[in-house]
Amino acid sequence: MGKVIAIWGSPNSGKTTLSIKLAKQISKQNSVIVLFTDILAPVIPTLKDDIDTKRSLGNVLSVATLSNDIILKNCIEVDKIKNIAFLGYTQGENVFTYPQYTDERVKELIDHLKALADYVIIDTSSNFINDLITISALEVSDKVLRVNSAELKNISYFDSYLPLLIDKRFKSDSHINILSNSRLDDAQDELKDIYNIKATIEYSDEIREQGLCSELLSNLSSKEQDKLSLNLNKIISMINNCENEGVKKKGFFSRFRKGA
Repeated sequence: MGKVIAIWGSPNSGKTTLSIKLAKQISKQNSVIVLFTDILAPVIPTLKDDIDTKRSLGNVLSVATLSNDIILKNCIEVDKIKNIAFLGYTQGENVFTYPQYTDERVKELIDHLKALADYVIIDTSSNFINDLITISALEVSDKVLRVNSAELKNISYFDSYLPLLIDKRFKSDSHINILSNSRLDDAQDELKDIYNIKATIEYSDEIREQGLCSELLSNLSSKEQDKLSLNLNKIISMINNCENEGVKKKGFFSRFRKGA
């Protein structure tokens, strides 16, 4: 079964960017599915210009009987990058597009995704109170990356919302704290102490430009890419606890690439 990674944090802390960059790094050796939970501002349309608008997470959550084939039919493949797929809401969808679903359906979906890929990355919502996928992801994930920004609002957010995860099923004490979009003049040492930071993703003009141009799946310039890869590999090592992940599930991806 695949490993589930939830990426959660304060608003505008870089959760989606980290999800995509981490997924691309993992896909070099393992298969990975990224589940985007945001229906207020769907991520999929920002990643590709020629998306198939018939493929949507909403179809998966609202189907009568869930199956691997249904999931694969709604995954978005990534051109020129093997072993990676996206699943999320599509162009023009909103909270009224699909009927409500249950937390049982969400956990069923996560179980299916674990059977399809070595890694499942869930890009969660900061407003998890109203998002069943995020709540379930925080509960059942093998690892949670808690993404922090250097803004004062970050402290305010976690002061307000961390107490809601005090139940032991959320394992909030084991979250891996990441400092994101950090600049050299952000008092990094102090921030690392405050947030118990284990890894840092520094601010990059190139990454910001990629986000504006729907090119987050592209490589950075050599120097910037080397620095990013070093930090991503550190995060992957913490996720895996340096364990051997076993048999890869790359074969599953050939099914949706054939237009299943």
